[in-house]
Parts: sequence; structure tokens; C-alpha cells
Amino acid sequence: AGAWAEPCKEFTKVLRAFFEKVSEGGEGPVVVFVTNDQSREEYEAHWASDSFHPDWLSVEYSIDVDEIAKRFNVEKIPGVVVVNSEGQAAVEN
Repeated sequence: AGAWAEPCKEFTKVLRAFFEKVSEGGEGPVVVFVTNDQSREEYEAHWASDSFHPDWLSVEYSIDVDEIAKRFNVEKIPGVVVVNSEGQAAVEN
């Protein structure tokens, strides 16, 4: 997701609402945010916004996003990849 992309902003709102709903009364899924922001400053401002749930995790900005996208066959943003406990995509596209 990227702060500069309007579809990402809307998607994040929907993902947060989903996360809050499935997490009611117990443990929910683990959400790990991967940024496609253009700079560390943009990422930090994006992450600090109230769009993100405080329980979500984030991949550090310096990680190669292209490598992650390639590994999980992500072709566009925003997107969701469901990953199992072994770090493999649990659902293909």
C-alpha cells in the first residue's frame, strides 16, 4: 500500500473494519503491512496515521518491496496475501 494511492487509502479502511470485526472477542489474524511509499518519511507519516490498527505489524521500510511482491505474486496494489505459519501463500491469487 502507498499513501499516495487513493485506492490504498480506501482499502486500508476496509481492511481495518474487517480486522476489527473478526477480532471481536478473541484473537484475530495477524496483519503485516508492506509499504510502497516513495520515501521513508512518507512511510512513517502513513504508518503514524489513524488508518492503521495498533495491533498491525509493518515490514521495515528498507526491505525490498519488489522482492516481497515477486515472492507472493503481487501484481498490483493494494492487495492481500494470506500466508500460513510456514511463510507460504495459503491461497493462490
